[in-house]
This record gives sequence, C-alpha cells and structure tokens, in this order.
Amino acid sequence: MKLATVAAAALAVAIAGVAPARAADKIVIAQTSISLGLSIVEIAVDEGFFANHGIDPDVEIVSHGDPDTLAALHSGGAAFGAMTLVPAVQAMARGEKLRVVAPFVRNFVIQFVINPESAKKIGLTDTMPLKERFARARGLTVGTLDVGGGLDIMFRVLAKQYGFNPQADYTVTAINAYPTLLAAAQRKEIDIALTAIPYGRLGVEQNGLKMFADFWGGAIPEYVGAVHQGLVTEADYAAQNPDIVRRVHAAIDDALVLLHKQPDKAVADMHKRYPKLPEAVIRSFIVDNATSFAARAIVDRHGFDIIRDFVGDNMLPQAKSLKYAQVVLPIAQQK
Repeated sequence: MKLATVAAAALAVAIAGVAPARAADKIVIAQTSISLGLSIVEIAVDEGFFANHGIDPDVEIVSHGDPDTLAALHSGGAAFGAMTLVPAVQAMARGEKLRVVAPFVRNFVIQFVINPESAKKIGLTDTMPLKERFARARGLTVGTLDVGGGLDIMFRVLAKQYGFNPQADYTVTAINAYPTLLAAAQRKEIDIALTAIPYGRLGVEQNGLKMFADFWGGAIPEYVGAVHQGLVTEADYAAQNPDIVRRVHAAIDDALVLLHKQPDKAVADMHKRYPKLPEAVIRSFIVDNATSFAARAIVDRHGFDIIRDFVGDNMLPQAKSLKYAQVVLPIAQQK
C-alpha cells in the first residue's frame, strides 16, 4: 500500500509536469524620485528581471525624497530604498545600520537650472566658474525637491565650501516634483531649480531655462566616478533575508547589463513608462552617457570613497571612519 501511494504521487507529479513553483516574494522598494539615475529599478521591473528571480516588487515613489525613503526603511514600511547615497552615508555616520545592496550610477546625477531672467541679472556665462556663479546667486530663491535630501545637501555644501552662508545668502524652498520645479522656475516663482537627470536638460530644452551647474556633465571633475545613487537596505533585514537580498541584487545586475548591451530596450522601457519625457532626451542619457551608469551591480571602491569623503569632509566627520567592507554587502563588493 505504501509503495502504491508513492507511485501514485509520482504519477501525479509526472502528469502535472513539474511541482508548483514557489510564490514570488513580495517586497516594497521606496524610491526617492523619478530621476533617470534610479531608472534601473524600473528597467528591472519592466524587463521581468525581478520576476525571473522570484521577486514581486511594489515600487513606491515617496513624496518627500530621500528623507521619506529613509523613514520608510526605518519604519519597516519598505525593505529596500532606491535613493541618493549621500543621505544614506550620513545616516550610517550617525550610527544607523544601513547596507548598500547595489549601485545605479557612477556620477552625480545633479543638474541645477536657472530661469533666463535671473541668469541675465547675475551675468551668467558658459565659462563662469562655479564659485562665481554661487557668489552672484546670493539673494536668489532656490527650489529643491526635498529639504535635507541629496540636492539640497549638495547646494548647501558647495555654498559653504565657497565661503557663503547657505541659510542666510539664499532662500531655499521645497517643491515636491521635478516638473513642478521646472514650471516654477519658468514662471519666475523661483530663480534656481535643483533637479536630477533628465530634468535639468529637459528644463533647458523645453522650458527655456539655462544650465547653472551640470554635475552629470562634469561640473566638478573630482566627483566623476562617484556612486551617487543606489539600492540600500537595513542591516537586520539583510541578515534575516539573505536569499531575498541576493535575488534583488541579481535583478538589478541584470538590468544594468541590459542597459549596456541592449540600450534601445532600456530607452523604450523608460519612454513607455514616462511618455511625457522625449525619447531623444532619455536616449541622450542612457546611450550617450552610458558610461555614467554602473556596468554591473558591484560598488566601485573609489566611487564609494568619493561619497564617503564628501560626507566626511562637509557634513559629518565621523563618516570618514565608515569602512567599505562593513557597509557594502559582500554580494556587491569589488573583489
């Protein structure tokens, strides 16, 4: 009877073909914005890479950028955060146990734009040094996605480096969407809009704005190669769910490989997801600037050092003590 039962079970499996597949693991990814630098997550979704690795992701664009992404991680509302790594490193320096799962880019994704009337008022020229631009911009109103986020931090840090008081010399206000920031600059409600790719270039081409500082384009050469955006998680989550983290990392790796080997598919995915973004603008970043995206889901040591030292030199000195091997998960470490 026992042998007959086993044989019947075996026959049932044979008739079915294979055993039922395990249900995909559901996760929430909190994403700071719709910056093209974070588009690797969307490509991984649209190309089915998460599904291929048994992951069912819910990608949530948060309303207040990096601070809300960190809050979602700390509260347990999200398992992963797709975000700017400057605030993440700040959090690590304060003792918060975050871990880097994968990089997205190897360049600062930042582009500051200014309305043409304000540009004329300060005498902006294409060859004007960045320090002089900040000097002439004193007294202007600056719009940013989120106060305390990566864009705001960069503006304040540079102002301070150049000898200005970021609180007293400029008026900073939060406007929680890139298109709204561009519209506000176009309507002269703000002078300068702090944006991420592709919105700075879009503001120039469609809104008639002027480029104030193009970090993606190499405004500060020493920052080229920086791991500026990536995927992070809580250390406890990584320790308790190593298989999920491994599979999420693999999906991001697949997306980065596709971006470099089949860029037309990546461009099509992004244009379908964001049809209001001109395909030519998307292509200019993903194809023409492909080297500014990470080649694989491996965190470049030097790129990590740039971000860590940026935080340590300008915000929290204790960030200098952060070790690559401690805060970058082994699956994402450069061998």
